[in-house]
Amino acid sequence: MAHAVIDAFEMKLTYAFSEDKEEIIKQQEKHHKEAELAYQTKIKDKRLAKETNKMTVLVFYLQQYFPTPCLQTSIVFNKTQLCR
Repeated sequence: MAHAVIDAFEMKLTYAFSEDKEEIIKQQEKHHKEAELAYQTKIKDKRLAKETNKMTVLVFYLQQYFPTPCLQTSIVFNKTQLCR
């Protein structure tokens, strides 16, 4: 998901109208903050689990299990033309 989200933000910024770019940048910064918070929380929880032996931390990477849309080239082409 991380790469897909980053790619989506890059695509939006590339094809956005100038008045929309500020909002997209804010959304991107919010996403970065949330991702960093999640990463730091994971590190803290893993450290706590090792030190106390009172808890177990399970981490799952679910991105590979999310379904991805199967788009035809013509659909993608037409939608990119609408973004310009």
